Amino acid sequence: MHLIKALPVAFCHVQDAAIPPPKQLIPWARALDVGSILCHPRFMRELSIEELEAQADFLRSLNSITITSGTVDRSMSALFEKYQIPITNLYSTSEFGGGLSAKVPPYTHLRPGPRGPPLVLPISEPDSDGSRQVQLWHTVATSPHLAHFHARGGALLKFEPFPGEGPHKGELAVNTDDIFQEVPDGESAVAYIFLGRGDDIIMVGYAYINASQLETEFTSMVDARWRDGSKRRWMLDAVQLFGNTKPYMVLVVQLCPSAQEGGNVEQEILEELHDAVERVNEELALGPLSVDPKRRMLVITSEGEAYGPNAESVRGLRLEVTHKHSLRRWRNVRTFQTWLDELGDGDGEGAERIDMNIIH
Repeated sequence: MHLIKALPVAFCHVQDAAIPPPKQLIPWARALDVGSILCHPRFMRELSIEELEAQADFLRSLNSITITSGTVDRSMSALFEKYQIPITNLYSTSEFGGGLSAKVPPYTHLRPGPRGPPLVLPISEPDSDGSRQVQLWHTVATSPHLAHFHARGGALLKFEPFPGEGPHKGELAVNTDDIFQEVPDGESAVAYIFLGRGDDIIMVGYAYINASQLETEFTSMVDARWRDGSKRRWMLDAVQLFGNTKPYMVLVVQLCPSAQEGGNVEQEILEELHDAVERVNEELALGPLSVDPKRRMLVITSEGEAYGPNAESVRGLRLEVTHKHSLRRWRNVRTFQTWLDELGDGDGEGAERIDMNIIH
């Protein structure tokens, strides 16, 4: 029983949380005659356009669809808007007693709830459009939940003085360790676009880059191409950018079969992935930080196949993810470290030019 809304709740059992069966989401919802759905974005992301079109009326008939514990990217937001499927993109942490949400398009733009916005700590200079990258903090003084945890003790939360300026400077607070793009918004003055975790920031040469931003942009671009169903033999399973302390960046793309057949990845698919990398390089204006898809990109499958430079040495390796399908970023670095070292520095092109201290 949902204690707040007094509604019955059904939990659908997934045998392997790291490999959710997205095609069962709608059959489950219909069979259980549900009024609402709350799920990870991956369940929705892996629905093809044909499936989404066929189920649009049913999805629109639900009382609510809440997507949480993951990123709603631009392509997913655009599809919900196109088919007029209302959703709530919820970024929430129960320990803080609230969060951010997007209930109107674009669903990438999260807005503060009735408790108001958390404390904002800028980590970049404002861009020409007024946007900036920030981290969000919650103080003991402004969050009854945190005050309770602090008084009780024993909570796995790191309390530290808020380092920002203003009346709350120095107050005990907790940092979510997430990074957002704060953008001007007509509805609530500002909105927040989730960019990634603090440990998603990697240093390449002397430059800092948000790995999650590139990974999300790449995923969104590939999803937009593959959603039409014509190339649904493969789906993106995980994407991770590597490059910490190296003079170049490396992208590892993990695919899983959309059905049972699996097999070899077609050359056409590999070329489309290469092209998507090139487009992301241009879209994010990465310049010397660009990923070279021919020399610095590896495509692996859930069945252990590998395509790319020195692919033989990584057959059978996988990108590890959590139960929420978030990357185990540093564990993956250890897994692929030998292969990364074997790539070498190549001709070093761009290494001399990577001397700016920026976060894209």
